[in-house]
Amino acid sequence: MSLRALSGFLTRRCWQSFTCLVLGSALSSGRLQGYVVDTTFDPGTDAGVWAVAVQPDGKILVCGMFYEIAGAKNQSYLARLNANGSIDPTFAPQLNAPVQVMALQADGKIIIGGSFSVINGTIQHRLARLNPNGSLDVDYKASMGEGSLYALLLQSDGRLLMGGRFDTVGGQTRRGIARLLSDGRLDTTFQADVATSVPQSLGAVSCIARQPDGMLIFGGSFTKVNERAQNGAVRVSEKGELDSSFRPPFADIQGSVSIGSVVIQRDGMIVFGGAFTLPGDFSHSNLLRCRSDGSLDASFAPAPNGPAGVRPDLDDSGIFVMGGFTSIAGSSRSGMVRLRKDGSVDETFNFEIKGSIGVITTGLSLVHAGGGQILFGGSFANFGGVARKGLARIVPPEPSFASHPANVTVTAGANTTFTAVVLGQPPTYQWRKDGVALAGATNASLTVSAVRPQDAGRFDVVVTNSAGTATSSAAILTVNFAPVITTQPAALSVVSGQPAALAVIAAGTPAPAYQWRREGVAMAGATSAQFTLAAAKTTDAGRYDCVVTNAIGSVTTAAAELTVVARARLGNLSVRTTLARGENVVVGFVVAGGATEMLVRAVGPTLQQFGLTTAMADPRLELYRESNKLLENDDWSPVLATVFSRVGAFAFVPNSRDAALLQSLGGAHSIVAGGSGPGVVLVEAYDTGTAEGPRLANLSARNQVGTGDDVLIVGFSVAGSGTMRVLMRAVGPTIGGVPFNVPGVLADPKLELRNASGLLIGENDTWDAGLSPTFASVGAFGLAAGGKDAALTATLAGGNSYTAVVRGADGGTGVALVEIYELP
Repeated sequence: MSLRALSGFLTRRCWQSFTCLVLGSALSSGRLQGYVVDTTFDPGTDAGVWAVAVQPDGKILVCGMFYEIAGAKNQSYLARLNANGSIDPTFAPQLNAPVQVMALQADGKIIIGGSFSVINGTIQHRLARLNPNGSLDVDYKASMGEGSLYALLLQSDGRLLMGGRFDTVGGQTRRGIARLLSDGRLDTTFQADVATSVPQSLGAVSCIARQPDGMLIFGGSFTKVNERAQNGAVRVSEKGELDSSFRPPFADIQGSVSIGSVVIQRDGMIVFGGAFTLPGDFSHSNLLRCRSDGSLDASFAPAPNGPAGVRPDLDDSGIFVMGGFTSIAGSSRSGMVRLRKDGSVDETFNFEIKGSIGVITTGLSLVHAGGGQILFGGSFANFGGVARKGLARIVPPEPSFASHPANVTVTAGANTTFTAVVLGQPPTYQWRKDGVALAGATNASLTVSAVRPQDAGRFDVVVTNSAGTATSSAAILTVNFAPVITTQPAALSVVSGQPAALAVIAAGTPAPAYQWRREGVAMAGATSAQFTLAAAKTTDAGRYDCVVTNAIGSVTTAAAELTVVARARLGNLSVRTTLARGENVVVGFVVAGGATEMLVRAVGPTLQQFGLTTAMADPRLELYRESNKLLENDDWSPVLATVFSRVGAFAFVPNSRDAALLQSLGGAHSIVAGGSGPGVVLVEAYDTGTAEGPRLANLSARNQVGTGDDVLIVGFSVAGSGTMRVLMRAVGPTIGGVPFNVPGVLADPKLELRNASGLLIGENDTWDAGLSPTFASVGAFGLAAGGKDAALTATLAGGNSYTAVVRGADGGTGVALVEIYELP
């Protein structure tokens, strides 16, 4: 083929095929040594490949003149291959003419250009955008007139520069180069124009590159740019304005110049490849390097003897040159060579390329991809001495991965397969689970049959050949299965007021959800593996279960019985004493935790029915908070009879002169009982509330202590279940001093605690100083150091009555205070 004929061919098609998509790690010239043709990759085409691109998932897009690829006869002009070279049948766009160029968007969509006019039965001339599945993106508004596309450059902002031989884009005049917005409409802010000096002949742009500063360099077959004479290549601004200071060495040649490729190196130097001859300077024909201002770098003079195209190496340490030459930089090389940065031949990279009728006569596409692999597309039948039609891949000799095993989620019982595509010399395989080798798992793929939940884990494969070993990234196998109860909730019995917790342990994937139920009814908010009551109530008792659910299924736990027993608490206090005319007895109590209804009674006349003939005839009650009298009662109201029955108090004789009152009270109060005449009186205070409500925390009585039957006797009950600890005190000497100053106190009180049978279960004569912290814990006043007051602690069973007896240890008499405190 003559230079003139070849130049015409380049103008029509050849150099637009130079594209590069960078996805892998950088390659240095040292690493290229030992590269081999990948014998596992041989898709094969029946005609030329014009562009190759690699998606992030490792799949390979191929476009060109072919009608058949990888054995598929229905994938003309555009196809997608799996990483191993097999056809991807999920991608099958149907076109009526070749695709020449491609650009991949970050969202996976694919912009294509060529000579087609129909895609998937829809009319679409020469430029289109496809969805990742190969369907036409009808929202992309690109349109152009007659012509061809040779170059696409996708900007980071989504706009697309397009170069080729055309005169209209989007219905407006645009010759040779244009820019589209991200939706395919014409970007009217960019206006550049290329032409030739030949009448009726359109100029063509075959390559476009972008400098770091945003300036654009494009090359092709033209002699005028924006109506200014400039041959082959030009630099313009972001808006298409001509940079008149940029004049490459061929800019003023009067002869034919066709620039097919341009590479901007990291140091700012610019390499042009194509078909051109500098007058009197054959050492810089077809391939030259110039400085950023366009002046020639004379030190770079490979001088290929035929048209040349250029592509950069990933680490910028050299450059790939491809084209229709047989000699370059003094070496006999056909079709392709790698040059070092100084222009000398890298002898470690030696892959001759031959076409179906001899030395290659069309352009090549070179793509760097993951794992160090390099893909080549073109019109060749032999690559590096290995028969390859249109597509070839070279790889490092040591194993590397074109694709790693992928994460998998399956339902228990299904089968699943892990695969990996390995580059390099044929390896051996060893699959592992969680780092442990699996016996017999030595194939290129691993199938797990009838997957069980215990099969979940991390799977990888170790591949080894004579040059080395590589380990894939791990793929996570997630096994979905219906919930399984591993630990049932257990029956539980607690005292009211205490926390209660029921728990279930279940396995399942996805992670299950929980719904607790009481007596079969779902409880709002009870949606954790543990159901907790901060303070259980007797009304919370019942049968509880939990429904455990995920997307695969549901299971219900066995029912667990929650028993809540009423906690032990101080239920009532009674003091029986004989009073002289005008004498009173004082009873005190403290309600903690809020307010509760207290029933207070002063019983006289009704005592006669129990045979007590000396009972007080007309007792009365007064209720105080500190020194403030709140209520009083002389004669009880019959409406209280039902309250007496509810708390278990004996009934009053109808129309008797006994006294009683019912009042909701909280905090500390005192009761003063007396009468108009002498006699025996029984003073009682009842807590009418429940175990969960406010409660009596302290009971006390103050009265004269005599001898014989006139000792101070205080009865009280512990209601509910379980046990409770109490502090009991009999105070005489301390209340006789400051600040109480009670006259006539009992000098040496002795305290006895007896059960309902009268059995002595605790006693104290002189208190132990070791109880002082206990006094402080319940807010009781301190006792005089060395004094003869009495105090003891006891643990009492609920549902029983007890009696505190205070007498003079030495037989003495006087006023004493008896106290009963609930201990924590």
